[in-house]
Amino acid sequence: MAYMTVMLVVLLGVAVWLYFHTNPPGVPARRLAICNALVFLVAVPAGIAVGSVLYAGAIAAKGDQTALPIYLSIMAGGTVFLIAMMLGGMVRSFFVFPPEKRTASAQVPPYRTPYG
Repeated sequence: MAYMTVMLVVLLGVAVWLYFHTNPPGVPARRLAICNALVFLVAVPAGIAVGSVLYAGAIAAKGDQTALPIYLSIMAGGTVFLIAMMLGGMVRSFFVFPPEKRTASAQVPPYRTPYG
């Protein structure tokens, strides 16, 4: 169980790092900061809510066993946080700040191969 918890913590750290290093270029910094804050304000409470609901249900079902429900609720809450961050990043990059509405200097030319 400890190994999986360490893996979840590493995965959470990588996800947060990637979220901020994949900011769309050519968008206003203030709007981007507000969007990033909103995604975090949704992802963190969603993970906490799912974890606490699952923990309460597991304790109600088996009150004498507390170790496994704590572990499972942490893993479920972390998974919900990861899914919310992923969906928030996709919405941010493709719907809130779509590539065609970014500044022209930030547009990346299409990839060209040496074969045409």
